[in-house]
Amino acid sequence: MPRRLPATAALAAVLAAAQAAAAQEDPPGPRLRAEIHGPTAIRFTLTDAPRPADRSAYRLTDGQGTAIPVAAVLPNTAAEALLVPGTQLDPLRVHYLELPALGLRTLVRRDPIFRNLYSPTPLGAVIASDGASTTFRVFAPRADAVRLHLYRDRDDTPDRARRVVAMTKDADAVWEATRKATSTAPGTTSRCTGRQIRGTGSTTRIPPTSRIPGRW
Repeated sequence: MPRRLPATAALAAVLAAAQAAAAQEDPPGPRLRAEIHGPTAIRFTLTDAPRPADRSAYRLTDGQGTAIPVAAVLPNTAAEALLVPGTQLDPLRVHYLELPALGLRTLVRRDPIFRNLYSPTPLGAVIASDGASTTFRVFAPRADAVRLHLYRDRDDTPDRARRVVAMTKDADAVWEATRKATSTAPGTTSRCTGRQIRGTGSTTRIPPTSRIPGRW
């Protein structure tokens, strides 16, 4: 019969395996991380390597690889600094920060932007108090366009939509379309499309509340 390890030995083996996996995910050496905080502010950290003071050592590009001028690099701490782009950026677009001499390249994360987005507007399919119309809303801050698909049958696919309606976006990244009561259908979906992000579109059934911050 196979020999059982004592509980402490088994726990030690599990911890060792977890540490080995973490080491593979985060190999030793210089690391570069960046976050966008607005159209003219990218905060970044560089660890395990001296931070170049000359702005020419940095390369900033968009999701298509087009270079964006760097106006300044302002140190904050030994590891942290603020990079100021030469032109205003769209914080919802994909950008990359590079240090070519160190062989480092990182995605400029948009977490600070999405972290502060909030809307008190009710999401999903909201029927008016008089029953005369239904308003459909989807929270999709990363989308360039959202279209509402109306169906005769709830199991129909997007290519069988009875009507497709372009939704409009408000200042809080909520997309909205209102239809008269006679125009509603048993099935609805929303389709989000965006540029410079993975994928070209996603179709999602609209539940009572619709919030799609992670993918779009």
